[in-house]
Amino acid sequence: MSQQDKQLWSESTVVITGATGGLGRALVERLNAAGAELILQGRNESILAQMIDDLDKPSGFVCGDLTDPAVLANLQESAEQATGRHRVLINNAAMNKPGFLRHQPDLALIKTIEVNLTVPILLSRHLLPWLSGGEQGRIVNIGSSFGGIGYPGFSSYCAAKFGLLGFSQALHRELCEEDIAVHYLAPRAMNTQINTASVKAMNKQLKNKDDKPEDIAAAIIRAIEKNQQQRFFGWPEKLFVKINSLLPGFVSRSINRDLPVIQQHLNQENSHEI
Repeated sequence: MSQQDKQLWSESTVVITGATGGLGRALVERLNAAGAELILQGRNESILAQMIDDLDKPSGFVCGDLTDPAVLANLQESAEQATGRHRVLINNAAMNKPGFLRHQPDLALIKTIEVNLTVPILLSRHLLPWLSGGEQGRIVNIGSSFGGIGYPGFSSYCAAKFGLLGFSQALHRELCEEDIAVHYLAPRAMNTQINTASVKAMNKQLKNKDDKPEDIAAAIIRAIEKNQQQRFFGWPEKLFVKINSLLPGFVSRSINRDLPVIQQHLNQENSHEI
């Protein structure tokens, strides 16, 4: 990290949702080391309190479910009390409910869309006045390779992440005359708790690679520093995203060959949220 980047982060206040998950923790660790003031959101108060105690700068946290309007309001209030010159919102909280659509309960589908798409949209809107009050603002939406590739067994998750990509592009263009950038940064599979044992077993059998959250956190921070508005991480997944946008039939034929393995692992699944 250059001296200029260190100065950037040392003058920044960063709001991070899903801070207690694998990627959230890795982002917190790196941004704390860079000198940022952090406001953390998660659903486990004891873990959040311990994370705050370990930070170098006085920071705050909000505990609760982001689908609760009161939690969104508390997070907005906490952000408005922070006065960093540079202001960043990282929409990192996520939920994954793998399984084929015919087996998905209505409430699980609704919650998947709420956590992965509706909440980032609402929180971005609520924090826009705060973001515009500093010298520079950024909204960082953590996407997924499944925001560029529709994958069987993940239809609602793909719908939300595709939607988050469209939201990110539209809002970035909407704010082009303001000093607020919007990023869509999309990892492939990661070795974190959001992936259940069945998903990990499926990826292992299909030889799908996953990444360490620490490596993705570093890549996300570099992408922010380089002002990259949209980026997919991981090879060959990022190539498949490009091919899928041009030749979806080719990608369908490739994925359909793996369908029996996907069915084997994803017919019975439970939701997991961070």
